[in-house]
Amino acid sequence: MRPIDPGLDDFADVYPKGRPYADKTESLYSLVRDEGAYFLSRPRRFGKTLTVSTLEHILRGHRELFQGLWIDSSDYDWKPRPVIRLSMNLARGGSASQVAGRLAGMLRALAKKEKIALSGKDDPALLLRRLIYSLRRRDDRKVAILIDEYDAPIMRNIADIPLAEKILENLRDFYGVLKGASEDVGFIFVTGVGKFAGSSIFPGRDNLVDLTFNGQFAGVCGFSIAEFDDLFAKDIEERRDDFISKWCLPKDFSFADLRGSILRCYGGYSWDGLTRILNPWSVLNCLNDKVIKFFWFDSGVSDFLVELLNRTRIDAKRRIYADADEMELVICEDAAALAAPGDLRPVPLMLQAGYLTVKKVECGRPAKYHLGFPNFEVASAFGAMVLFNTHFVWDAKLAGERAEAMIDCLDHSDADGFRAVWSFFTACFYKVSRSPRVKAGD
Repeated sequence: MRPIDPGLDDFADVYPKGRPYADKTESLYSLVRDEGAYFLSRPRRFGKTLTVSTLEHILRGHRELFQGLWIDSSDYDWKPRPVIRLSMNLARGGSASQVAGRLAGMLRALAKKEKIALSGKDDPALLLRRLIYSLRRRDDRKVAILIDEYDAPIMRNIADIPLAEKILENLRDFYGVLKGASEDVGFIFVTGVGKFAGSSIFPGRDNLVDLTFNGQFAGVCGFSIAEFDDLFAKDIEERRDDFISKWCLPKDFSFADLRGSILRCYGGYSWDGLTRILNPWSVLNCLNDKVIKFFWFDSGVSDFLVELLNRTRIDAKRRIYADADEMELVICEDAAALAAPGDLRPVPLMLQAGYLTVKKVECGRPAKYHLGFPNFEVASAFGAMVLFNTHFVWDAKLAGERAEAMIDCLDHSDADGFRAVWSFFTACFYKVSRSPRVKAGD
């Protein structure tokens, strides 16, 4: 039984070490073969960092790591080029000055690793400009810029609107260095959870090609159904007995039953309305722990999203109790981006944060996105979160309907239906036990 490590996000520790890896190099090749500037939005823990790491190893010419993958047999030249990779998760802080200080420290560390001396004060924009210039002159090749989770410092403080807007303004100055660096910078790849509309966070680089809803890159993060079957069929079969014992399943619970349960619980994500993707964090944790749980949802719930739902008074009851395939919202393409921190709306935030997904796309000018819950994990856990962490109260009538549904399932020996309804209540009580807002006996 091979090891599965959900926390690995450096390509060198994944594919070359025999860990499960879905070959995304054909899509990435289409980016790195030419100069360009790109942006990709995906939810947290969805493989953005692994994608950035894979790009870095390609750009640095580490061909030996890619033997057997698509790009190894392509016409890519593998000539190393200078790379500046920044993980903005490491720059998160409680104040704008802390963010700036951590950014400066990251840049000085990168310069030291490249054996480049950066003089002057700890001004992140100035240090970035000097580092780009020094790498370009040293290697005589245009620099590649990789920025992972560019919006992490903003989203970390999104509940404090004045602070978030101050950080946004500072980052606009920092990223503005790229405006005048076109002669020295040949490739830019930026990831984040959300794209802030109209913020011009990359001044002069507003022509960043947005890959978020581009069908060609719909599967660049996560596992498609075909990739899931190809990578994990043997793992599922080897672990089936453990799932049966841990999840108290019937002894005749088959490979097809387990595969279907994983697909229903963790699949269903889409950014083009056609390609269906499984959440990699939940799938890897599920197979590693040999149990089906709400892994992605429990890895970090947005308190700010709950507060935003409170403020906007979204029709939560209808949303919560609807099944994933029944709930549908429609927004225009232009409305899919996030507004300024002080004017955020819940639906675009839920979409970009992974609580909603694209069910289908209605072509037009602009295009219309039909949205819904991606899967059982999100639909059930999100309902529990809203029910027990906001002012919305339990609806006795709907709760009674759920109870009647469980009784009906028992009467008809419908084990799958009973588990589905029961899991909803389990998720609710699980959230109650963990919520600091709910006291014992409430």
